[in-house]
Amino acid sequence: MSPAAISHDVDGPAARVELSNAFDILADVVGRGVTFGLAGARDDVHLLDAELDARRSVHEFAWPQFGRGRHAAHAALERLGVGLRPVVSHHGAPSAGRDVVVSISHSGDSAVAAAARTSSHPLLGIDLQCGPLAPTVAGVVANAEERWWLRVGGVVSGRRLTAMWSAKEAAFKAVGLGMTDEVGFLPPRNIRLVPCGSGFIARVPARWHVGDPQLRVHSVAVSHDSIMSLAIGTPGAASSRAVRPCSWSEGEPA
Repeated sequence: MSPAAISHDVDGPAARVELSNAFDILADVVGRGVTFGLAGARDDVHLLDAELDARRSVHEFAWPQFGRGRHAAHAALERLGVGLRPVVSHHGAPSAGRDVVVSISHSGDSAVAAAARTSSHPLLGIDLQCGPLAPTVAGVVANAEERWWLRVGGVVSGRRLTAMWSAKEAAFKAVGLGMTDEVGFLPPRNIRLVPCGSGFIARVPARWHVGDPQLRVHSVAVSHDSIMSLAIGTPGAASSRAVRPCSWSEGEPA
């Protein structure tokens, strides 16, 4: 498979699916152990007491978004079989206890969440991005090795750019980071994506995370020109033992 076909054919209009179907696609790719949740503006959101306390630290204009994110996380956790439990913030990332890992993303009026048991998928990140992004941010998103993949017909593809941003944002979340931290903006181009099978391997700089996390990232084009990405992995390099990465210039397993 060539690198241009990576990320589940994000260029073709036929590849665009509804969010609920995107969950099925991702579940087929990553296998059992990861569950998903979805919330929209019309959902009746109920927050638990600990979440109501946590919401006080959020600006009031973001309360609807906060609620939808928790609603989606509750659905993912219940599908995982761990029951309803509060999802609070721990070092800026959602947390529902040491035995599970949960990730949340928002885009417009929609929120998505992914959950897994820590014993099976200790690193997990989900991202939903509206697009297409402006071509002017390509230099922030892609490093020199990745940049050619963004071009279709000689110009930067907004959808491919959105897919790459989303994949890297999911990787950031999987290792417990955001695009910003106490030292400021963390350029997504510093996360290296390498084509592999139907997705990417994401390599996170060691200075940003303890160990050598290597993550598998899969992206799906969804309705309204959005991209959803899921990153999974383990803290050490052992997560890459069974994969055969490609180089951007080759397109076939090394």
